[in-house]
Amino acid sequence: MERIDIKFEYFLKSALLIVVLIILDTKIYAQLDQITYNTVDDEFIDQSLPDGSTKTHDLNSIPVIKNDAEDFNIIINCDSLNPVKNILTLDTILIKPSEIVLTPKYGTIDGPWYPTIFLSCTDCQTPIAFPDKAITYTVHLIDQYQCTHSENFKIEFTLTVPNVITPNGDGYNDCLKIFGLPFGTPLKIFDKNGLQVYSDDQYDNSNCWTGTDNTGKPLDAGTYWYVIDNPLEGLYKKGFILLIR
Repeated sequence: MERIDIKFEYFLKSALLIVVLIILDTKIYAQLDQITYNTVDDEFIDQSLPDGSTKTHDLNSIPVIKNDAEDFNIIINCDSLNPVKNILTLDTILIKPSEIVLTPKYGTIDGPWYPTIFLSCTDCQTPIAFPDKAITYTVHLIDQYQCTHSENFKIEFTLTVPNVITPNGDGYNDCLKIFGLPFGTPLKIFDKNGLQVYSDDQYDNSNCWTGTDNTGKPLDAGTYWYVIDNPLEGLYKKGFILLIR
């Protein structure tokens, strides 16, 4: 009689689950297979998660379908399986530009990496990043249970502004390459009299300053002053640049 009562209890749980799914019209559910018993009275079970850890489920609090005396199949919402949908996988500060491998915690990429710049590939699992300024990469992934999540890789730099440029075409210090500058940061250059001679509202090393004014006219050799001001990033810095010809 006790065995019949146990089967009936699980039958009721299964029926209630079906009714709830029909009412909620829930689409995202995962069939979990890696199940082992945790206690002899079958009140708890352990489940192996995609990241290698183990999660314990209480059979009294989640929907359970019991196939026979030794086999459990659990149907569980992806939000319960992995409630954190946006994971910060990497948060690092670099002193100078260098290559860094972006390795997701778990899952297979389900779409391209974003943004697509400074990457060895945009549709591979572990691209190599080589940025020269602060950037955060994001990728969407899908795990073995068909549940999805996103992982973020934040790379920042110690802001470094050279104080000498020699635009003579020899490939060394020909322009002002600023490392660690956030995207969208403006740069202004002033002469010794305080006259603004150059500005760029979104300074980028791909179009770095070569010692000219905004019309492209070469400036005289001498000392110039720069101002970097980005209130959105809480960034303000000023200093001098020696232009040598």
